[in-house]
Amino acid sequence: MSESLVKGLPMFVFLLIYLLIDIFGSIVLFTRLEPFYSVFIYHSGITLPVNLDDEQMLMFWLVAIGSPAIMFAAFFAAFQAVSRRFDQTFPVKRDYDPPFWSTVLLFAVLAYFGAYSLVRADGLHSLWTWANYADLVEARWSLFAKLSFFEFTNLYQFIPVVAIVALLVGIKHGGIARIVGIGCAVACLFVGILIFQKKATLTAILMIAFALIIYSYLFDSKRVARLIGLAGASFLIIMVCFFAASVVPTLMGHQSTIGNASNTAQQLDFVKKWRDQLEAREAASRSEREKLTDPAHEAKARSGATHEAEARSGAAQSTDKPSISEREILAARVKELVAQNPAKNNLFLATTVGLTMRNSVPAVYYIATFPERHPFYRLDLGQDILGFGAMPDDNHVVWSQMYPEMPGVVAAPYNFVLYSQGGLAISYMMSAVIGLAVGLIWALVLKARGSIALRAAFGSVVVVGTMHLALDALRNTIIVSYGFAWGLVPLLVLLIAGGVTDRLRRTGKEAIAVGD
Repeated sequence: MSESLVKGLPMFVFLLIYLLIDIFGSIVLFTRLEPFYSVFIYHSGITLPVNLDDEQMLMFWLVAIGSPAIMFAAFFAAFQAVSRRFDQTFPVKRDYDPPFWSTVLLFAVLAYFGAYSLVRADGLHSLWTWANYADLVEARWSLFAKLSFFEFTNLYQFIPVVAIVALLVGIKHGGIARIVGIGCAVACLFVGILIFQKKATLTAILMIAFALIIYSYLFDSKRVARLIGLAGASFLIIMVCFFAASVVPTLMGHQSTIGNASNTAQQLDFVKKWRDQLEAREAASRSEREKLTDPAHEAKARSGATHEAEARSGAAQSTDKPSISEREILAARVKELVAQNPAKNNLFLATTVGLTMRNSVPAVYYIATFPERHPFYRLDLGQDILGFGAMPDDNHVVWSQMYPEMPGVVAAPYNFVLYSQGGLAISYMMSAVIGLAVGLIWALVLKARGSIALRAAFGSVVVVGTMHLALDALRNTIIVSYGFAWGLVPLLVLLIAGGVTDRLRRTGKEAIAVGD
């Protein structure tokens, strides 16, 4: 059981996150499951979610289920093939860990530069903003504006990865090294707090947990109880941290902390004001129509309005507006929720909705937007980095469909973003490529020679990177500041240090043997 769990760990973690955050939320939208649906309406700021026709609904499920299924099949095919090859080629494994104190020194240097970055950006003076969500988001955006890309990369990837290696090597050495290694791991957890992102802290916890699970498996694959205990404890810690980070600012600030627009500091008062403005515009539009007495004038006005709507969407389309009775029913639900103030009185439900709907709603809008309202983009392989073309702005386009009056961007699962770059065929083809690549890399983690600590740390980076596929585009999963590619940089440095140290150690022993 434990061996199968570790062999498929990247895919199992992806599946858990994908079902929880993407599929469940989509089911809530399509079935209007209560009370989740009404709580979502209350918090999200979306006046009414989009409705898909039968063809779009079929396409949604083909992308939602088919693409991950292809990725799974490709992953296990590649893993099995490469694992057998490694078993035949590399029967002996050598474990040369990087020097412990050199690893700690590297962590200290990275932590120093991280602290310097935060001090320069006035991040340490804004810790009190965790008590109020609106101030928290404002401090977060202020920090984003002041820190560079590589400063964020250091905070997101370099520091946690080196801390994990220090922890694992310290555990192996025991004594004071174990205490220092644990201290490094605990210190890296505060990075998320200092940059005002619970996601960063939760990601660091996940990386540490996955590294410990992989390390235990590589050290002794028969320790079933330890693996299950680590997995269970990790899940409980993560859930407690998530709900605490979401609920405490709400209780202190009496505001909503969730919803698809939470990353734009959308507060409850702002949502109410925005809805009032929409209702006022609709009332003015109705009043204008009532004043039109000339049939020709009325027909011309309607034609102009239709042309304007088509120009905004990019193509003629049927409206998604529900009937008046449905509007009235939703309005009554929202008013009831406002009166009950569920953001304070039903925090568990509100936080659950925020977790499960954050990515599922943009996924639905991707299907509704492409290609009916916006043409497909070309496949994004990072050509713009080399100066060829521009990066797709699908996250802006879909946001504008969700929130026409507000600036912002969305995040959606990798398969839906790939769908916007050429349709179902592109999503399926790239899912197969991703599965093959992750399967190959995972076989290297579990079967290759080298330091168990480095392989476990590398494995944790791969698992978290695969998890991000359920949350974001493939491009972002790889090369943005939290992309797993950057986690390889400190691992490569430590790998070289470990190899050099091992070579010097063996050379010294050979010299002593010759001298004797």
